[in-house]
Amino acid sequence: MKAVAMRSLYLAMAKASHFKSKRFDVFIEPPLLQNFNVFDTKKSRDVFRVGYEYTHQMAPDLEKLR
Repeated sequence: MKAVAMRSLYLAMAKASHFKSKRFDVFIEPPLLQNFNVFDTKKSRDVFRVGYEYTHQMAPDLEKLR
């Protein structure tokens, strides 16, 4: 039962994020973040690292948006 509730919450959050992303000039969503559970705070450093590295790789493209 807990797994179903967690999955439902995750899907609702994903849908809301996708809807809101259409209002942004830039929306950064590293694909590797799919490997993490949003509620697993013990992996927060890993999540940060994935986001940082992905954004760093996108830096040249982001600079073009100025």
